[in-house]
Amino acid sequence: YARKQSALNQTLSLAVQSGDAEAARAAQKAIADLQAQLQREGYGIDLAKYQAYLNQNAVAMGLG
Repeated sequence: YARKQSALNQTLSLAVQSGDAEAARAAQKAIADLQAQLQREGYGIDLAKYQAYLNQNAVAMGLG
């Protein structure tokens, strides 16, 4: 999961940097899906920190 999460973070970051709102939304959805899967399976991740990261990127993209 860590590898997948890292790849999604990189995808989101690149989408934000390039101004690709559609790719950023897709990456955010994939990250949310991964978070949900991790929660269902009982893995602990810092959701508050992750949500803050997502919010920061959404604002940067003008999505928030």
